[in-house]
Amino acid sequence: MNSTTEAPTSVDVPANAVVVDNYTWYATEFGQFRVEASRWGTYSSYDKDGTQLVTGLTEEAVLAVTPMHLEANSPDYDGKFDGSKFSSSVGVKL
Repeated sequence: MNSTTEAPTSVDVPANAVVVDNYTWYATEFGQFRVEASRWGTYSSYDKDGTQLVTGLTEEAVLAVTPMHLEANSPDYDGKFDGSKFSSSVGVKL
């Protein structure tokens, strides 16, 4: 029995993406990244240097969080994604 599968003829590429070297690169204000699926069913994003940035269970989650990760690690980050702005220290001597 001989079966063949046809390669897809078109791929939906987002408007802010660039396809180079068989990867889809997503552009943000703070850098470019790509998303790859692992053999375990998770997804990871990588920057242009190949550094792993974010890992998640779905591709959509990684695409949503990676731009915030790039912004939070930029030199001019203002702290808007920080969880709290409170101190955990006690101001008086116990």
